[in-house]
Amino acid sequence: MIADWKLERLRRDHPAAPAEPRAMPDEDRRRFRSELLASIGLPGGAGDAEIALRLSSECRPMVGNAADAEFDLRGCLDHASLDTRGGLVVWIVDSEDLDSASVFSVGFLVRYFDYLWYPSSDDAFIFGVVSGGCLSVDHGGFLRFMSPWGTPLGRL
Repeated sequence: MIADWKLERLRRDHPAAPAEPRAMPDEDRRRFRSELLASIGLPGGAGDAEIALRLSSECRPMVGNAADAEFDLRGCLDHASLDTRGGLVVWIVDSEDLDSASVFSVGFLVRYFDYLWYPSSDDAFIFGVVSGGCLSVDHGGFLRFMSPWGTPLGRL
């Protein structure tokens, strides 16, 4: 799960914010991990460091920076064609392992992303729960994306 101090800061500043994140059920977590590993060509026993490295190399650069005042996470999710219907899995690489990644609704994540990513500015991977795909935000705010699993790049 996201670091407690980040969630505490968010709840302090926004006490009316919905109670998120939620944990992914075990079966969904196993399916998600299996599909992710298959999509990036890694064996089932791959570790988190190997997964993060492969994701970083598979994701393509996109315009924008999360540190900019006018950063539009919703626009970036749309550009990366992430299916947000089932929520978004957020993996903050330096503070949690992939199997404990948090699930957020798109509305919550778009509104409160700064609280989850900044001020420690960890590398973050955001995945669509339903069809995969990835938006990567590195510690410098630079953005990269990977199309949903098994789909061509199309307009991207």
